[in-house]
This record gives sequence, C-alpha cells and structure tokens, in this order.
Amino acid sequence: MNNKCQVVECRSCDVIVNIKNGKTFFADKGIRMPLEKDVLTFLGENNFFSEVTMHRPSIRNNIIINPTVSITNKCNLNCEYCFAKKYRSKKDVDFEDFLSFIDIVKKYNPNFEYMKIDLTGSGEPLLRFDLVKKIHEYSMNYSALHSKMEIGFTTNGLLINKNIKKFILKNKLNIGISYDGFTNKEYSKRINETQNLDLLYKIKGLKKRIGIACTITGGERDIISNVVGFSKIANAITMKLVRPNTDSSLSSYDVEKIKIQYTKLLEFLIFEILNGDYSHIMKLISDEDIFGKTIRRVFSGHLYSNRCGGGVSKSSLTSDGNIYYCGAANYIEFFRIGNIKEGIFEEKVLELMEIQMSRSNCIDCWAKFICGGPCLIDLHQRTFNSISKDYCELSKHLISLAFEFKYIIFNNNQRAYKLITGKSHDLHYL
Repeated sequence: MNNKCQVVECRSCDVIVNIKNGKTFFADKGIRMPLEKDVLTFLGENNFFSEVTMHRPSIRNNIIINPTVSITNKCNLNCEYCFAKKYRSKKDVDFEDFLSFIDIVKKYNPNFEYMKIDLTGSGEPLLRFDLVKKIHEYSMNYSALHSKMEIGFTTNGLLINKNIKKFILKNKLNIGISYDGFTNKEYSKRINETQNLDLLYKIKGLKKRIGIACTITGGERDIISNVVGFSKIANAITMKLVRPNTDSSLSSYDVEKIKIQYTKLLEFLIFEILNGDYSHIMKLISDEDIFGKTIRRVFSGHLYSNRCGGGVSKSSLTSDGNIYYCGAANYIEFFRIGNIKEGIFEEKVLELMEIQMSRSNCIDCWAKFICGGPCLIDLHQRTFNSISKDYCELSKHLISLAFEFKYIIFNNNQRAYKLITGKSHDLHYL
C-alpha cells in the first residue's frame, strides 16, 4: 500500500496523499514514509485505499457552460506576452455566426442551467462595443424565456468612457480588467505610466462590477501588496502566471521568488481570518486566481481528471467560423474541434480529452488530481515531450500551502472554514 502514498510535509501538518485515487488525510506533524502498520490499518478502515471511478467529462449535457466568442482580433495595445498577436489581421465575428455557434452549443447542452458567454477571445472586446451590446440584448431576451444566459469579458479598460460605464452599471455586468500591478516594473510589459493613471481613473465607480485579471511576468513583485491594492478597486482578483511558451516566460529564479511571495500571502491570509477579516480570501476564491482556485479545490475535495473544461463546457468561436477547444487555442489547427457549418467534431474532442486525461508525465505525481495537469495548449506547443518543471513545482507548492491553510482554518475558525468550503462547492467556480 505504501507505494500508492506520499506524505506532503507542510509547516503545521502532514498530509498523506493516495497517488492512485487522490484521497487525502490530514494529520499532525510526524508522519513519515513508509507508513507504519497502525496508520495503514486506520486508513484502510476509512476507505483511504478504495477504488475511485473518475468522471469522464462529456461535451454533451453540461449544466454550466462557458463558450467564448472572439468578437475581434484587433487590439489597442501590444502587450509583450500576448499569445494572440499573430492573429491581428483576421476579420471580426459577425452576429449571424455568433447565433449559429450558440445554437450548436445549446444543441449539445439542451438542459443547461447557466451559460456565461465570454466575449474576450483574441482581442480587445470594447473595440466592438456595438456587438457587445447586441449579444447582451440577445442573452437577456433568452434568459427571460429560458435558462439563464449572460455575457462577460476581460478588457484592458482604456476604451471605457461614460457610455460604456453607464452600460456596465445599468446592466450589472461583471467584467475583468487586465491590470498587472501598480508599479512600473509590474505593468510596463502592457502599458506606460500615463495609460496606468488613465485606466485607474476610468474604472472608478466600477468596483462592484469588476475583477482584476493580473498576469505575473516576473518574481520581483509583492503579491500581498497586489492583493490589498486590487481589493480596493475590484470585487474579485485573478492572478495567473504568464504562459510558459511566451517570450516573457518565468525563469527558475522567478518561480522561486514567487513561491516565497505566496508563502507570505498564506501567512497574511491566516492572520486576517483568525482576526475575523475574510475580505481578501473571498475575493481570491471568487474567480480564476491560481492560489484561490487551488484553495477551492483543496477545500471542496473534488478530484479533477483534467485541468479545465476545454472542449467540454468550454469552446471558442473565431472570425473564420471555426470552433476551437478554448479561447487560448484559437487558430491553432490541432485544437480545431468543429465549425459553424458542420458542428462539433466529436472524435476530435475525444482525442484531445484522452491526451489531457492520460497525462503520462503526471502518473506518479501526488498533485495530479488537484491541479488537473498542465495546460494542453502549453503541452502541444512544447510538442508533448516535456512540461515546465518550474511551473509544476510552483503548482505543488501552492497545493501544499492550501493544505496548510485548510488544516489551520479548520482547527481555529470553523465559521471561516464553512464559508470557504461553501464557496468552494459552488459549481460556477469549479
């Protein structure tokens, strides 16, 4: 039985992880491999070694779906790390193609309860504010008669004006603002100082309607300061690592620095929560933040056979009428899973799903059922031969921090524990 387990040593506890089925057992410090006989007996009596049947995702009959429509490939910025620059010359999506795409999505998910249409894709959506309004009107009309449907998008915010702000507030839209930080070192790969000040001015009054989408492009940043600062201007926080296949990929040095920063963030969050302040943790677990998402997964106890809903609850329409695995896969032929004339190529979806679930590099990894494996797009662009070990080590570090967080909060603040656990089981955020 020992060869199925690994002990993850946290500062306040040890966590025994069953590598085969993903089950975890939290214990006080002192658990070591190989596991002693009495420990093995106790775990066996509590079904720690029982077989677990992993749910295989399906493109059909999803309750919550998140299609992406890349309404434009044009952008008013030229971010250093943007993976969509090469598609700037493509034409925009028209409304009729949008309708055809949504009809296909509905066909595969006839009983969906919630559809969130992401209008971000490969460009700046506010360059097509006319189409944003038209699609929003469609979603509102559909929701009045059928299941709930709404739009969202992430914007660099520099095109926000009085009319756009009024539209966001009136319709209670939740949008993302791409913003990498308050210092020149943090935002200089996207915008200049004047643009930074202009953006902060333009989003005033939108705090309850926006979430910050920050890309971490280096190790020299104060993540606690970021979280505190972002909380003052937004209702949710998402911080993600720059993609490993870009010119701005993180170095081993950057990753080690970021590990230290997240360890400090953990201490900060624990201190706040034990003193009754839940404001920052709730904003981190309310969106796609890399640490917040990890915390949700650890608290919920759900097992993940794949990283995300790509090709399943997610798909993406581009201006040429093709449908792709997700928004990040736009225009990459390997990830084309259909088009608006022929519908979805189910065999292609199954092929991609099999690659994602097989994850040969992850077979012996204790974290595989929590992180869900590396991004399939990143794997493809690395020709499936290797994965970024630095990024994987950071992911495992964040999971071990989430283990410690869960252990401490469970033992010291049951109200906070129940609050975070409840949020973690919200299907909108899985």
